[in-house]
Amino acid sequence: MQDAVVVGAGHNGLVAANVLADAGWSVEVFEADEEPGGAVRSGELIEPGYVNDRFSAFYPLGAASPVFRRLGLEIPWRHAPLVLVHPAEDGSVAVLDRGIAGTTMGRDWPDLLDIWHRIEPAVLRGMTTPFPQLRAGALLALEPSAVRLLRRPRDPLARRLLLGNTLHTDAPPGSLTGHAIGLLLTCFGQTHGYPCVAGGSGRIVELLVERARSRGVELRLGERVERIPTARHAVLFAADAWELGRITGRPARVAPDPATTKVDWTLDGPIPWTVAEARRSCVVHLGAERSFVLFGQYSMADPTRSPAGKETAWAYSHTLPSADAIEAQVERHAPGFGALVRGRRVEQLPPGRINLGTARLDNELFLRGRLGRPETGVPGVYLASASAHPGGGVHGAAGWIAAQAALRAASRRRARGLTSFTISSR
Repeated sequence: MQDAVVVGAGHNGLVAANVLADAGWSVEVFEADEEPGGAVRSGELIEPGYVNDRFSAFYPLGAASPVFRRLGLEIPWRHAPLVLVHPAEDGSVAVLDRGIAGTTMGRDWPDLLDIWHRIEPAVLRGMTTPFPQLRAGALLALEPSAVRLLRRPRDPLARRLLLGNTLHTDAPPGSLTGHAIGLLLTCFGQTHGYPCVAGGSGRIVELLVERARSRGVELRLGERVERIPTARHAVLFAADAWELGRITGRPARVAPDPATTKVDWTLDGPIPWTVAEARRSCVVHLGAERSFVLFGQYSMADPTRSPAGKETAWAYSHTLPSADAIEAQVERHAPGFGALVRGRRVEQLPPGRINLGTARLDNELFLRGRLGRPETGVPGVYLASASAHPGGGVHGAAGWIAAQAALRAASRRRARGLTSFTISSR
């Protein structure tokens, strides 16, 4: 019998397995797919020589993640000259650059960014600890000027940048939650960029798997779990809340985020954007609230993704209904795009696949999961996926929090003289 079983070999499950193995626990990981990684995978999905990221692709939260740093992962981040751009059909363009001078966030932005730099440690602590977050809250209380960050900017280009970052999720842009999400992604992007990973996002998972196996973690691929596994101390579900509900018999009452259309392309050349700034950024936001497309292009940050002179591209939208509609939106900003397409791959992702639960206020912070904590109400069973706090994004925080909770619970049992706490569905 293993000390712990992790269900799901996505990046959160692999983070949890590594943390538990570092503590000396024996760990077994079950994964229903034939390969690990979940949403963090890459490969030659369309034709040889062109590497696409299967789902997630650009990582401001990953570059900022204290979890990856604590695990000592040397992820080969690659940055474009600009962080992201959001052009409009009138020729104007909003720009996020790691240099303040190149960022179109308005005259107040330098002062606001100074405030952000002072509170970022508290924000990261809040992302990697469960509720109640007393220490993170105390650190934020020491910076009362942080409330200025919640003011909506007057500058139209600044509003456009925040809107695009908000529309990565289903949080309403006009809501406080939507504004906060847009602000966080903008600030993380300004500070850490929107990098991709050299050779493909799957490298993150390869590093986690290599680290875990070197510590004795056993991966069992292609094995779907149909009931709570047997373990000595803890079972961690790095799967969505609905899968956890199916296994435990306690249905999750969580609204999913919207269905999403995801498209990958291989192209015969660089994309002919009408604005020059879009040719210098890996990430391009297109459209407005009802027509938004998140578009990614790799060559200027990672030329290994395609043959010389060619391009590999990626996009998704949870507002436009089809790949054709997404291509039409790109064509408006890059006339001639369609003529460059060599091949494309389309996936219709069902509701809940991007964020593992809505990003609206009723499923955030202490309302996400079980009061913002990884405990599930089933003794010894923890939720370690993006369905738990802090939610979506590739940062490993949900796996980290769940693993720490399991270790703390085992430590408390030892203190009471209980050396074993067997979990079994039998």
